[in-house]
Amino acid sequence: AEFNNPCSATTPDTGAEERKVVALPVAPWGCFTPALNALLAHASSEGFGLISYQSLEMAVCREDYEELKAQMEPGDVLVGAALPGHIFSPGESVEAGGRTCPWNTLALWDTARLSLTGFIPLSEGLLPGVSAGVEEATALTLLQHLKPETSGAKLVRLSQIEWNTNWGEDEGRKQWHEAKMASKASRSSSQLQALGIPPAMVKHVDCTIKNKQG
Repeated sequence: AEFNNPCSATTPDTGAEERKVVALPVAPWGCFTPALNALLAHASSEGFGLISYQSLEMAVCREDYEELKAQMEPGDVLVGAALPGHIFSPGESVEAGGRTCPWNTLALWDTARLSLTGFIPLSEGLLPGVSAGVEEATALTLLQHLKPETSGAKLVRLSQIEWNTNWGEDEGRKQWHEAKMASKASRSSSQLQALGIPPAMVKHVDCTIKNKQG
């Protein structure tokens, strides 16, 4: 995860922005949400306005990252990148699900607003018949139910983003990734059904059109 502080820190001698790596203990590790919530707690305690979750396989240029930040409007809690596997409907607002909601593969959240709920235990697969993962849709749905005026979400198609899913000879990693992608919709559906409230809405925005016109 990358933390975005509204107040930039600089070194006194060079004026360069100061960056540091913080190792956070996570125990138990669980399936998905404990590590994400540990990062969120740290970002919140340090006063960071935004938190960006990003998988190691993602390659993002500065222009695309700045575009994500620019898409985060005052009424939004989540802006994420459209990736292979998403069902993308440019210009439309659709119900949040495993293939229509931003993934934490590359997603930018409002720290304070997400801290109202965090990523909920339901997404750890704690209930019978409810699988773990795809934690974004349930968190967003609960936030929109509680605070609809400040919990907007966007799935954004970017120009230069690259997701490296070539696992080479690691057949086990390849199979795990394929199974994860194939089950995103069903896992999210089981969680939303257990949650028992209408799914959140996500606006799909194609920024590549704007860049081509520019």
